[in-house]
Amino acid sequence: MTTNADDASQKGSIAYVAQDSSGYEQIYTISSDGEGVPFQVTSDETNHDGPAYSPDGGWIAYAAQDSSGYYQIYTNVANGTGTPVHLTSEETDQLHPAYSPDGYRVAYDAQGQIYTVSIDISDPTPTQLTFDDGIKENPAYSPDGSTIAYVCSSSGSVQIYTIPVNGGTPTQLTSDEVFHYFPAYSPDGSTLAYEGLDVSRSGPTQIYAIPANGGTPIQLTSGEINHYEPTYSPDGGWIAYAAQDSSDCYQIYTIPAKGGTPTQVTFEAANHVEPNWG
Repeated sequence: MTTNADDASQKGSIAYVAQDSSGYEQIYTISSDGEGVPFQVTSDETNHDGPAYSPDGGWIAYAAQDSSGYYQIYTNVANGTGTPVHLTSEETDQLHPAYSPDGYRVAYDAQGQIYTVSIDISDPTPTQLTFDDGIKENPAYSPDGSTIAYVCSSSGSVQIYTIPVNGGTPTQLTSDEVFHYFPAYSPDGSTLAYEGLDVSRSGPTQIYAIPANGGTPIQLTSGEINHYEPTYSPDGGWIAYAAQDSSDCYQIYTIPAKGGTPTQVTFEAANHVEPNWG
């Protein structure tokens, strides 16, 4: 395993969640090559979750606890200098935001269903996309904006589905004996990466990739540690994810999109999770 990036195709920044000195979960960013010092984006005294870059990299959507303890969806400029824009206000947790490719809407999950909401606060009414049984989470827009992938837990398994961006009939993409989480499209829309755990729970969580229309999965990571929450680099050549280091802290790593030697990006003695590459 290498400890710094030596491939010029790794560009941009990776946003992630880590605890601050007061124990609050904050949003940070770091150069995708691991060089430099992490930048703290949020600093308010509450917990933050699930950062997601806007398509132009100028904004980050995230979930944060409000005064009632519910997670709501916010956006703010990626350098943290602006005033957060409050997009949701329901009395339930709203989690796992994902920007649409045009940057005008954010998808998220709440109460086991998938929703989208405009970033225009004058149009605050969410649109519910899914209505069937099962707990649905982790929405991800296809790069062409036509489809949202998500996972659905029902009948003892967690599978990946897609649905048209304006709602409609879901399509099941996976049916293997694996719990699937955090699907992420490659920038060209040809592939979905995800984290997978065998239903027997006999081994660690690994990162896999499948064709975006379904097909045979390819295992990208290996070993006896857990690997979580894949996200593609903007050029599609790399995948970032969170995994345990030798001290059992979760760090951010990158790996070639077709598999290979991981590169460690973060090193502080703390958990770094939910990476998003922008």
